[in-house]
Amino acid sequence: MAPKKRTRVETHKIEEAVNEVLQKGISVRSAAKAFNVSKSHLHRLIVKAKSSKCTSFVYEPNIGNKKIFTVDQECSLAEYLKTSAKMCHGLTTKQVRELAYQYAVRLNLSIPSSWEKNNTASQDWLKGFLKRHDSLSVRKPENTSLARTTSFNRHNVQNFFNYLEKCYLKHNFPPNMIYNLDETGCTTVTNAPKIVAQAGVKRVGQISSTERGALVTMLGFANAAGGSIPPVFIFPRVHFKEHMLENGPTGALGLANVSGWITEDCFLKALKHFVHFVKPSADSPALIVLDNHKTHITINVVLYARTNNIIILTFPPHCSHRLQPLDVTVFGPFKARYRASMNDWMTSNPGKTVTIYNVAQFAKDAFFAAFNMNNISSGFKNTGIWPINKNIFSDEDFLPAFVTDRPQNLKTPTDLSEDSDKSSSNEEELPQRSFNVINPELDSNKRIVSPSILSQPQAGPSTFNDSQPETSIINEIRPGSFTLNDPQPGTSTIKDTRPGSSNSAYLLITPEVVRPYPKALPRKSTGKQRKAKTTIITETPEKERLLLENMMDILKKKTPKSEKQNLKHVKQIFKNNLADQESIKTKRNEKAKKKKMNITKNVTVSQKKKKAARKIASSSSSNSSDASSNIDTGSDSINDILENEKDAPRLRKRTITKNKTGDDDQCNVCKKTYLESTEDWYQCKICTKWAHETCGIKGTFNYFCSLCH
Repeated sequence: MAPKKRTRVETHKIEEAVNEVLQKGISVRSAAKAFNVSKSHLHRLIVKAKSSKCTSFVYEPNIGNKKIFTVDQECSLAEYLKTSAKMCHGLTTKQVRELAYQYAVRLNLSIPSSWEKNNTASQDWLKGFLKRHDSLSVRKPENTSLARTTSFNRHNVQNFFNYLEKCYLKHNFPPNMIYNLDETGCTTVTNAPKIVAQAGVKRVGQISSTERGALVTMLGFANAAGGSIPPVFIFPRVHFKEHMLENGPTGALGLANVSGWITEDCFLKALKHFVHFVKPSADSPALIVLDNHKTHITINVVLYARTNNIIILTFPPHCSHRLQPLDVTVFGPFKARYRASMNDWMTSNPGKTVTIYNVAQFAKDAFFAAFNMNNISSGFKNTGIWPINKNIFSDEDFLPAFVTDRPQNLKTPTDLSEDSDKSSSNEEELPQRSFNVINPELDSNKRIVSPSILSQPQAGPSTFNDSQPETSIINEIRPGSFTLNDPQPGTSTIKDTRPGSSNSAYLLITPEVVRPYPKALPRKSTGKQRKAKTTIITETPEKERLLLENMMDILKKKTPKSEKQNLKHVKQIFKNNLADQESIKTKRNEKAKKKKMNITKNVTVSQKKKKAARKIASSSSSNSSDASSNIDTGSDSINDILENEKDAPRLRKRTITKNKTGDDDQCNVCKKTYLESTEDWYQCKICTKWAHETCGIKGTFNYFCSLCH
């Protein structure tokens, strides 16, 4: 005989039965029979209701497994796991179980004996926890370098947008003249796409060309209006041949380099390719935003860009994964389409291998599919470049940088005013969080933190130290309310409304008290290597810096070790020019003002000069002495005119006598004599010899002959 199936009584019927007995005084047996409730269970509920002395009974059935954490405690634990994952320091399933055990012990909760035996929560609890919180799941994370998490912070991003806004206000670029260019790799061996195969088979293979493929670099161009120009391919060969671009994108440029990577010469040719299609002019200049790769920031690139009305703005280092439109929305679809095109070719041509001569063919299909208006325009929009949006990134986007952010030192208002000038000229550093002036102990960077979250903590009650300092903050930290600008959610003080409590407040323990968020120690800076930063490299200060750095690199390579001390003079020039750029600008402005003030004076002097010349021509030989005396002593003398002309800027010319015939009379480069030339000569800063202006490189501050360069 099958067992009788028990049905669960509805909650409201049990509450009505208890209220009938308590309020109307009917018997327990009669109420149980009327509402179809178990008499013994109803009797227990009536005893419980009488002991609580409540007017209206509310039935709360204890159905299901016994819960260890309350709903609020589990929500706090879930929010802690989400925040740790956003900081790129997520916890594994084993670490979550250990944290749950430590959290329960810290809260003095009743836990199963298996938890105490293994010093960790059970697998069943973790499954139930993930089932109760649908927003959590076990994910495989993507490797993110420490450089990216450190550099992508609000300070660096804000500086980039400030430079971008400066370019927009100065040149008023239309969207079709705002370009982003970047390189991506096209290899002859890629990951195979997903295929349909038999279920349950351990190994499923897909044919590939070779074990390891060759690299072909593709340089893509896209503008904020959604347009693009033909790409540039760099093949791993010594010389480029036309058949390498067979069946490739129309108008594409082919280059060659032994490694297949981009070089300074290749990038300069690619920039000429860009000018050929875009045709920037003085009335309609072009803006290019790109990364800080060393091949992009050279003196030759800057000089060519300035000559062809191109403004180049660089991204902050290691931030292109969030700020570069091509990386955000274009190169992902391009790579997917490229892999699919290669797989189709492999299945259609069995027995054949893919070579670098097929790359352009595969890239053609992928280029037209990925470089479309929707992908490109959404990339510029999602990065905040066009239309410009400085607040495109939220606090959660900068959470990974929180681990390595450095605190700001407390300073008085006078100290802040004194350091305001210095801070404007310093290079970019990591963002610094504001220090709590009311209570310095509340600074999150001063808290005692646990080791890196990637390391396994020691489980068990021994991990808790009674002397561990605990922070108390004014407001209660609720799950999900954590931001970078707020204090760390740790322990908070809230009012105790429990009956019979003598304390005015009690300590609220959160998972961060047990396992604090990771915080890096201050990093030692050597100061030997110059930090890269976002800047407009086509501006004059950056151009001069690149010119001097280029000269220093050349001198270091060519100078023997025995003559390395002679570089001190050049180094001093390099340092002085960088330090005195501000003073030189002010001097130029003062000279310009003086020149404007002397315009009227120079005009009157020139008129007097003409009158004096007329007098000299018309006077007789007998009166020549009187005329000459008038010229020497009068206000319209030739000497006065020459003195007035000295205020105008003059080129630095070399003067020699006709009877002097030495080595210095000849140009150091072309060996032509000074008397044979009609152009100006300049003295080289390195060898101190003289040469024509066209026989070297002339900057705003220095001149270097072609032999030294």
